[in-house]
Amino acid sequence: MSLARGVGRGIVGRVRGMGAALIGVLRAELAALIGELSSSGRHLVRSVVLFGLAFAFAFWTLGLLVYFLVELLALKVARWGAVGIVFGLFLATAVALGAWSLSRLKRIESPAATIDRRLKDHLAWWQKRIAGDSAENSSGGGSATPDDELEDEELP
Repeated sequence: MSLARGVGRGIVGRVRGMGAALIGVLRAELAALIGELSSSGRHLVRSVVLFGLAFAFAFWTLGLLVYFLVELLALKVARWGAVGIVFGLFLATAVALGAWSLSRLKRIESPAATIDRRLKDHLAWWQKRIAGDSAENSSGGGSATPDDELEDEELP
């Protein structure tokens, strides 16, 4: 009897030790994950700040480009004409990009229409599968397994 208790306590002790070791590993992994995520977060914030600075410099560079174009054209035409030409170019570009953007937006399917289309496709597929299975069973033909049938038709 005491031998059985000793073996039982040894197994229980080992299971408890394995549980404690597992908890220790999970805690260590969680601590490492938190450390890596905080490091990644710091790098992300620094990258976003640098990207913001790059965007600000690019914005002001565009302004200098517009000024350069005006001054370049002012060598050939009056300054007011140069400003008008550059303004017209920028306005035409903005209108063209806006029209292009609107045409692309009109082609986008609404989320509700997408869900509706997908549900109808799945329902039609299942109805075809059920009708096909019952037709094969009633005709006595159809020795194909369900796996073979799935290879023939794919779910949309």
